Order: sequence, then structure tokens, then C-alpha cells
Amino acid sequence: TRICLYASTLRIIGDNWLFGAGFGAFTYVYPAYRTAACAGIDKAYLEAHNFFLEGLASLGIMFIIVLFVVIGSLGLTFFRAIRGGGRRQYSGLIGGGVVTLVLLHSLVDFSLQIPAVAYFLAGTLAACVSLSLQPPSSRA
Repeated sequence: TRICLYASTLRIIGDNWLFGAGFGAFTYVYPAYRTAACAGIDKAYLEAHNFFLEGLASLGIMFIIVLFVVIGSLGLTFFRAIRGGGRRQYSGLIGGGVVTLVLLHSLVDFSLQIPAVAYFLAGTLAACVSLSLQPPSSRA
């Protein structure tokens, strides 16, 4: 059923690619695009089960811009920490691993829309970024 859900979501994106259907409007827009052959008439989906497809359906092209800015800045911060070595290196490795894991999992699930998961991710990334941005300690 996920493949049918993805196909319907792609039709939403095709019709609303520029500005999107509206942030948080997937629940209201999806019923017009679902096919009875795939989902039946008794099932209601509140999420697209793919963070990236739902982001594109909701926000359109702006989602891609925001995604690249956020992932790019996190990646650059963590890469500099890893390259810098020393005590900051572990925070860059942990942060990079967490971002990679969350991005891969978001391809098949919508866990970032669950508040507890989003708060835990925000706290973890905040700690990793804070530690990664610390200047290297100089010992005399």
C-alpha cells in the first residue's frame, strides 16, 4: 500500500509543485488523490509515510531549498569538527551519523512528525553542533 500512497503523493506534488498544497494540509488534500483500488474506501492516511514526499507536497519547491540549507549547514559544521580532530571530532562523528540515520529512515517513515522524536533529534543535534563549534583547546 505504500507504493500506491507514494504514487498518489507524487500526483499531489505534480499539481502543487511550485507552492505546495499547504503546510500540514496533507490530511485534507490526500483524499482527493487516493485511488480506491489501492487503499480502499475505508482507510484514511494522515501522513505520506515519506518525509521528503510529504514535504514537497506541503511546501513545494521551498522544501528543497530549506532542506539543502539545513543539511548543508549541519554537514559543513560536522565535517569541520571531524577534520579539526581533537576533542571535537567525536561530536562531528555522532552528529553526522545521527543526520545520516534520520535522513535514511525518513525515506520510508514519517517519524520526524512525531513530537517526541523531533524533540529528541533537536536536542541531540543541538548538543553535537554546540560541541562541534567549540574552538580547539590550546594547551600551554
